[in-house]
Amino acid sequence: MSSTYRAGYDLTELVYIKETGGFGITPTTGAWNPVWRVRNFRPRRVPEHQEPTGVGSQVPVEFLLMKEHSEIDFEIDVVKKQTSPTAYNWKDFLMFWVATGQTSPPSNHIDSFSIGGKLTITTPEYWWGKGHKLRTFEIRGERLNDYVKARVGLLGQVLTFGTTDYVSGSATRVVNPVSAGVRFGDADVLVGPVGTPVSIIGDLETFSLNLSRTINPRGTDSTNHSLYKQLVEENRQYQLEIKQDFDSTTELTRFMASTDLDATVKVPSEAGGVSINLTNGRWLDHQIPVDELKLIGLTLTARFKAMTVADIS
Repeated sequence: MSSTYRAGYDLTELVYIKETGGFGITPTTGAWNPVWRVRNFRPRRVPEHQEPTGVGSQVPVEFLLMKEHSEIDFEIDVVKKQTSPTAYNWKDFLMFWVATGQTSPPSNHIDSFSIGGKLTITTPEYWWGKGHKLRTFEIRGERLNDYVKARVGLLGQVLTFGTTDYVSGSATRVVNPVSAGVRFGDADVLVGPVGTPVSIIGDLETFSLNLSRTINPRGTDSTNHSLYKQLVEENRQYQLEIKQDFDSTTELTRFMASTDLDATVKVPSEAGGVSINLTNGRWLDHQIPVDELKLIGLTLTARFKAMTVADIS
């Protein structure tokens, strides 16, 4: 047994590439783009076994692998867009989320991607995921001077671990960005009636934009019957949670009086930034505190029908 202690710091690279040749097929051309400032990386291979028991037996006589899929979770600091020494924009990864109806659909519009994580101690080792899609994407600000973070959850066709590099052929790695992280105070959150949301960042203690969707594995891969043929998106949800200070019950009820709601989360940087626009929303169930002291740091949640993403010039 190796005496080398394996720690999270061993992850020296996390990169992704759009699967242009079809679901679950890692390209051998093009550029692998970095996911940078990774705080956590949790890859999981999920086997689905059948466990038959024999006559008179209370334990399985064998484990039959029927299907498998993969799940990957990681958390990053959102870093500012840069144009040099190499171009980088964290929005590029977010755009794998964008729904049909986006004004200008990007080329990677709800497509699958391969993802790779490199571990380096003595001999490099690689987590290699194929056929992955975004299942959850949360953008949150927790403390005034802390960085805005993104927590990402992926569902995939297959995940392997070994010494084979996922970057092959004429494919290349894009150099990691050098730009600084985006702090809570750099961002802005706007909420209000349709067409007229106003900034509330000055009264916020925290904010969290949660994007989630139901993805179900379907079919059987033609070359490996233990793998699914496709990951099918069935529905999606856009939810904004804020923790805000109010001076009075009157202020709270006036703030929540709108029956139709719009919201915008802006993550700016020196080279522009990203604006995430939510429309046709509703406040979810909430209580009006009797004690006005409980209006300080009150948590409110709204859900929206649609989302678009735009660059801030």
